[in-house]
Amino acid sequence: MTMGSGRRLPAGMQAPGGAYYTPEGVALSIAQAVRESVFFRGREPAVILEPNVGGGAFALAAKQVWPQAVILGIDIDPKAPGLEVVDHAFVGSFLSLRALDWIRATTLSCRESVEPSPYYEATGHESWKPDLVLGNPPFEHLTAMVLASFEVCRRDVVFLLRAAALHGADRHASLYRQPEWSLDGFYPLVRRPSFVRADSLSSSKQLALPGTVRGPVAPSAAGSTASCEYAAFQWGKCKATPGRGSVLMRHIL
Repeated sequence: MTMGSGRRLPAGMQAPGGAYYTPEGVALSIAQAVRESVFFRGREPAVILEPNVGGGAFALAAKQVWPQAVILGIDIDPKAPGLEVVDHAFVGSFLSLRALDWIRATTLSCRESVEPSPYYEATGHESWKPDLVLGNPPFEHLTAMVLASFEVCRRDVVFLLRAAALHGADRHASLYRQPEWSLDGFYPLVRRPSFVRADSLSSSKQLALPGTVRGPVAPSAAGSTASCEYAAFQWGKCKATPGRGSVLMRHIL
């Protein structure tokens, strides 16, 4: 695992203490739904980025669903357990210029060691970008995180958000009406996830080994209340797949 040192955000924007991590069962179900979607089927991303790695649920899910991929992880909390799960880790803000430089250098290095997929050419001016960005961004920085992901991703962005995340004229225009990106998939969670408090994970020993789905999840990983309050949103680069325009909707969990 490689480590970097990024610029820290003001105290009010830091994750420790108040953060809640996604249950591994939820992350795995989302990754599987995306892999099986008509817009994604058959593609094998070589490099995957989790820009807010937290407890490592999406990193573990990505390792199981796309075992050939190299996983990059970023978190502002140096003690985030997920930093020990990913193949390459950066401590700092995803929204910082230092993180952008790290993504560029690390992705280019990774492409030298992985077999290119026919859907993800290893050459070209966008070869420094990860093929897939996957995760659960903090709500207070939702718009900035999604837009930054559009900038650094080659093909697909998938985030777990509140189902009403696109409500509001400004957010709708920023996240839905993008000239190069289209909303391809919307996956409502039938049950509300039982998010895990970050400060409840006292040791990285609670993490599962890569390739498994056991780890620091609540007793009921999927949750039991607030039906369809959360959903996974899947955006794809329009010019990468002709014929887009419809949105796939599938309930999961």
